[in-house]
Amino acid sequence: MKNDVFGIGNILVDILIKTDDKFIEELGLKKGHSNDIDEFKLREIAAKIDNSKVKMSPGGSVVNTLAGIANLGGVVGFYGKIGNDKHGLFLEEDLKKSNILSNIRRSEKMTGKALTFITPDNERTFAVHLGAAIDLNKEEILEDDIKKSKFVHLTGYEIESSRDFCLHVMDIAKKNKVKISIDLADPGVIKRNPELKSIIKNADIIFLNEEEAKALTNLPAEKAIENISNDIGTVAIKLGEKGSLIRHNNKVIRINGIKAKAVDTTGAGDMYAACILYGISKGWGIEKSANLASFAAAKVVEQIGARLNYSLREKVEF
Repeated sequence: MKNDVFGIGNILVDILIKTDDKFIEELGLKKGHSNDIDEFKLREIAAKIDNSKVKMSPGGSVVNTLAGIANLGGVVGFYGKIGNDKHGLFLEEDLKKSNILSNIRRSEKMTGKALTFITPDNERTFAVHLGAAIDLNKEEILEDDIKKSKFVHLTGYEIESSRDFCLHVMDIAKKNKVKISIDLADPGVIKRNPELKSIIKNADIIFLNEEEAKALTNLPAEKAIENISNDIGTVAIKLGEKGSLIRHNNKVIRINGIKAKAVDTTGAGDMYAACILYGISKGWGIEKSANLASFAAAKVVEQIGARLNYSLREKVEF
C-alpha cells in the first residue's frame, strides 16, 4: 500500500499544564517558544508541577500531523525512537490506535517529553527534553518506506537535532521523486540554524507562521511569501484567526480564517499541515485543501490537546 505521507519525527509525550505568566518566568522559560532542557532541568520542573492538574497526551509535531491525515482517511507511516519505559509504551500504543503504520525503534535513553504550558491568553510555551527521540540512525531507516510514499514530512526541529539524518532522508526522497514537506516549526529554530534557508530549497512545500516568516526573511507575511525561494512549489504562511497566505505555482492566494472559541492552540498548525498534505496527495486543488485546513485548525483550538477526538470525515463533505 502506498503511503500518502511518511513522517520522520521527534515522537514525544506531551504534558499539558494550564498556568500563568508568572510561573513560566519562575521556571526561566521564554514564553511562546520551545525551550530545550536537559534531564536535570526536566526533573526540577516536574517537582514543581501539581500532577493532579496535568493532562498527558501523545505528541510531536510530525506525529500530530500524521494522526490528522489518518483521521481524514489517509495512509501514513512513521519512523522515530522511544525509550524502554512506560511513556514509550504509551506512544507505541497510540500509533496503533491512530492508524499510523509504525517503524518505531527503541533506545536506551528516556522517552522524549514536551512540557506544554498554556497561559490564559491561550499561548503555548514548551520545555522539551528530546531524549530517545533524537537517537535516529541512518542504518535503521527503511528506504522502501520512503520510496512507496507520495510525501516525506519533517520539521525544523528534526533538522536542528538530527541534521545529517534528515539530509539523508531528503536525498533518498529526491532520488525517488518523492515530494518533501517541511514545517519550520519555531522561530528559534530558524534563528539558530541559518543554513535552513538553503536546506528548505529542497522542499516541495513548506509551512510556517507569521513569526517564523519574520525570522526567516525579516519581512511581514505579505512580503515574506514573495521573498521565500521560488524553488519551493508551495509556501503556506499561517496567520492564526486571520487565515493563511499560500503561494502555489507562483500565485498567491489568501484563505479566510474560521471563527473559533479558542481554548488551546496546541496542534492547530499540525492539523493545518495535515489537511494540505492530505488534499494534495489526493489530487485536490490548493484552495480546497487549504479551506479544509483552515476549518480543521479552528476545530483543534476549541479543545485542549493537539488532536481532534472525533472523525473529521463525519463533519465535512469531501
